[in-house]
Amino acid sequence: MNAPNGERTGEAGWLIPLVLLVPVVLVRHLTGLTTPWLIGAWAVWALAALLTVAEWVTVARRGARDRRGWTTCLLVHVALVWQAAALA
Repeated sequence: MNAPNGERTGEAGWLIPLVLLVPVVLVRHLTGLTTPWLIGAWAVWALAALLTVAEWVTVARRGARDRRGWTTCLLVHVALVWQAAALA
């Protein structure tokens, strides 16, 4: 399932959701998780999850480039699950 021009996705697409999770970690560690901060943390987490789904759509259409991309993918999924568990 490669694109007609042979483009495949790499690790860059997986880095965006991973970078978005940094504020979630900071909010969780630097505040008492008051209600507004908790809502904000969930909103950023949801955006990271949405971007992860979008990257999966891209991978399904174009294929994955290399092992580094899959390593970053695994890291994103672990971070998403870890943060969801920590926020819940």
